[in-house]
Amino acid sequence: MHIGYLADHLTHVPIVAQWIHAQWGYMNPEKTLGQRMEKLKKGATRGGIPTTIVAFYADSLAGTASLVKHDMETHRELMPWLASVYVAQEYRNQGIGSALVQQIIKEARILSVETLYLFTFDRESFYARLGWQKICNDAYLGAKVTIMELGLADT
Repeated sequence: MHIGYLADHLTHVPIVAQWIHAQWGYMNPEKTLGQRMEKLKKGATRGGIPTTIVAFYADSLAGTASLVKHDMETHRELMPWLASVYVAQEYRNQGIGSALVQQIIKEARILSVETLYLFTFDRESFYARLGWQKICNDAYLGAKVTIMELGLADT
């Protein structure tokens, strides 16, 4: 497995955008696939916020994750966020999701981020195994979510 910046693999933007659109598009149905592609292209940076990373397994695109300033409009006071962690179905349960999360944590540490946040609909136990702490349950865009944090200052 290899992880790199989406900025270095822009030919994969359409696939990453399709994954995000298919998985979470219902949260913002007014956004088109094309708009998601443009947002990914604009946010395809290295060593900053926002940044998106991609994982490859045997030279095939296997997953993605992002570091973004804000991921919940209802919690603008919290930043930055781990967002859009996605592993293609055929590559799940092989450690790729964990590796993507760990790479985003590494990126955040390089940027001297003290606390990283995320929200999840149904993967609280996955993130808890990686050291994340639950802050609270909340409602967001008509669904129940769990907001979690990971302190990076002392680790």
